[in-house]
Amino acid sequence: MGPDVKDRGKSVDDDADGVDDVPDATVVSLAKELASRWVPQLRNKSWNERLRLLQQIHEQLQEDLEDLDLYSEISPQLIREIIERLPQEPIASFEQAHIYSNSADRRHRRMAGEWLAGRAPRGS
Repeated sequence: MGPDVKDRGKSVDDDADGVDDVPDATVVSLAKELASRWVPQLRNKSWNERLRLLQQIHEQLQEDLEDLDLYSEISPQLIREIIERLPQEPIASFEQAHIYSNSADRRHRRMAGEWLAGRAPRGS
């Protein structure tokens, strides 16, 4: 599967100081390898199709890794890598916002949150 994933650092979470943790280099390397493998299949699909394919990719990844902690570290990095390799466009669908909200990149999560907040039903 690529890099040795036995020795890995902490997961990507927001610190109290507002800065994302620096992910383990092995996790980032594996996420880049996986993104390189999958971006060509995702590139010419709609966001709905991308979401469905990413769900399948993640199910297989979780099964292959057999380690929920490692999966939880790699998944957001993989999403970030994929988003950064796809054409950059404003969020325009719930499926796109769903994908962005699972990225390790705080900017992607913020964009998803802002888009979703703009679609929230207003109280009467």
